[in-house]
Amino acid sequence: MRIISRPVLLFGLVPVCGIALAIVAVLWKPPPEADPVRQDPASHPVYSRYDFSPRENVIHLGTQPMWAFAGNVMEVMRRDAVLREELAKLGMEIRFHSFQTGADINCFVERGDLDGGICGDMAVLRIASRTPVLIPVMTDQGYDEIVARRAVRLEQLKGKRIAVPFGASTHHAVLDGLKLSGIDEGDVTLVAMEPTKMSAALLDGRIDACGTWEPLTSSVLKHCPGSAVIHRSRYLGFLYFTRVFADNRPQAVRRILAAHERATAWMLRDRDNILLSCRWAEQASRPLATEDDAPFSVDNMVQTVVQASGTSRNSLVPVFALRDGGQLHRELDFLKRLGHLPADTDWAAIRAMFDRTIFRSILADPALYRLGEFRHDEGGDQ
Repeated sequence: MRIISRPVLLFGLVPVCGIALAIVAVLWKPPPEADPVRQDPASHPVYSRYDFSPRENVIHLGTQPMWAFAGNVMEVMRRDAVLREELAKLGMEIRFHSFQTGADINCFVERGDLDGGICGDMAVLRIASRTPVLIPVMTDQGYDEIVARRAVRLEQLKGKRIAVPFGASTHHAVLDGLKLSGIDEGDVTLVAMEPTKMSAALLDGRIDACGTWEPLTSSVLKHCPGSAVIHRSRYLGFLYFTRVFADNRPQAVRRILAAHERATAWMLRDRDNILLSCRWAEQASRPLATEDDAPFSVDNMVQTVVQASGTSRNSLVPVFALRDGGQLHRELDFLKRLGHLPADTDWAAIRAMFDRTIFRSILADPALYRLGEFRHDEGGDQ
């Protein structure tokens, strides 16, 4: 009977094991690999539908509506009737195209589709190392943040899976934060992921932490109970143009910078203007997210813009950032050590692409540049 019972037991286990394996196969979610959309922004289902023609008399700028403050300013500029009048005098018009990250904007600038856009500091350093640009104005000062599933020390992320928007300033800020805790890039698994998909991935346990910024940080914290910000680092944001465009269209650059100053001043006049700019940013963000993506809260964005208004009110590129050994110089050296920039990238050459004089001359002549006129078209350019 023992001889008979053993095969009976074995065959009895086969269907049980099969059922168990089937259940595991259904419930198991494979770890997210590098998102091909992040590797090839040109194939993005939204970006691929953008019309970048004509190129002769139309200015194409990249914006990030899911970026509190800087994105708000660009949405106000998108609707600036004064900007359109001033550009029309030059025989030009302008179109704004929405992107998720500065890395995406840089991609389309290098393709020749965009004349410029807004980026965080490290993304600006990357584009400046690859093609000549003009960086005449600062758009924002804020924080890149690391959000973990639960409150842990930064060094406890060693060996964990961390989602980042590949190539964006936040990606490098995450690496910088980890480095401060003695964690090298090879000690963690970086997962390339669209920012709007991070909440679901963190909630499901497919990642252990993510790199993000406001208002997306607040969205992650809201949708993932128990999650916490465990590190933050200050960034600077900039509006830049290709050198070719800036040299060929210097008056257009000045009119756009005037619109940037107008938009900042109008937005910060009262809370209702901030609220309206956040609604415009949310409207521009909708096509960039699917129904499964966690949207950001307009209320959270309002709070972030209010908090940032003290440090981001002045758009003149700060002197401290351009000093030898200053923030941008340190970030450049950090990217070179990581191998994310060529080792021979010259700080002096990069610093020369920042120009404070153009914006200062605009501020000195408010009547010429109509800095006190505020008129907006509700729909904007798209």
